Amino acid sequence: MRSVLDEYDELLRDTSWHMSRVVITEDDGRVSLRVEATSTESERVALCFDGVVELAFRQESGFPLDLQIIDMGDAGWEGVTFKVTDPEHGIASFWCAEFRIEVGNPDE
Repeated sequence: MRSVLDEYDELLRDTSWHMSRVVITEDDGRVSLRVEATSTESERVALCFDGVVELAFRQESGFPLDLQIIDMGDAGWEGVTFKVTDPEHGIASFWCAEFRIEVGNPDE
């Protein structure tokens, strides 16, 4: 069974993506982040992060999608499973509890 990180690595390997929209929501103190991206072949994908903490986001769209996502589940930190950064462009940095990928048109 492939992990979500394997799926993400495959997405980045197969084509070039650019962020098209970023949506940050908060529900009863729980922050979620949705990063929508479009490929050079007009494909769409959304990276969905839930339970986001220590969020720093410096750009909304237009940058290449090249987030580094590290599984921190074995570290034993309560409520934190992934560390997300963008070491090349410095546009994002945060921790989150959950991460999933939605492929296709977000309006479908």
